[in-house]
Amino acid sequence: MDMTLKPEELTLDEAKIREAKRFDGYYTIITNNLTLTTAEVCDIYRGLWRIEERLRMLKSDLRVRPDFVWRDAHIQGHFLMCYVSLCLLRYRQYLLEKHHPIRCSAEKLMHAIKEPLALV
Repeated sequence: MDMTLKPEELTLDEAKIREAKRFDGYYTIITNNLTLTTAEVCDIYRGLWRIEERLRMLKSDLRVRPDFVWRDAHIQGHFLMCYVSLCLLRYRQYLLEKHHPIRCSAEKLMHAIKEPLALV
């Protein structure tokens, strides 16, 4: 079976382009929860950056990777350890901000944990 595309066979669907163009500059949020108001859906969506930021932190700063984990119990244990690590890191950041005028990124805090004299 030949999967090669030939330029003369390619076409643009102008109707779909016009339809998509209507939404240029707008965010479209789709939900299956019909009991929420538009304002509630927007508020939930605005909070998604926090989840994305925490996932980025897990991947980069904590270097979380599901290596060598196959069984359900091991996957759940791995997830629990990652979650506890993230909670402890966030709690430490909270304590630093509450008791000292220190605002510390997760990366700097991880470095300080590894190298105790790094912040001095």
